[in-house]
Amino acid sequence: MLRRAEAEVLHRYGDLDLSTEPVEAPAADELVDRSADAALLVVGSRGHGSLASFPLGSISLHAATAEPQPRDRSC
Repeated sequence: MLRRAEAEVLHRYGDLDLSTEPVEAPAADELVDRSADAALLVVGSRGHGSLASFPLGSISLHAATAEPQPRDRSC
């Protein structure tokens, strides 16, 4: 599924620099953790579920309301 999505994005936006990596953690938690040092986090919406017309999906809402966590810089 990940490879298919990657191929679709690259077909549509061929000049995009794209990398993918499967993770075991819940998507919302992983996005928040990995974007801790980012200036901007962009999250799309697939529009599934009973709240399809709601402007934010569950992952977007989690990322937007997550409390910043201190990062361990010793690694």
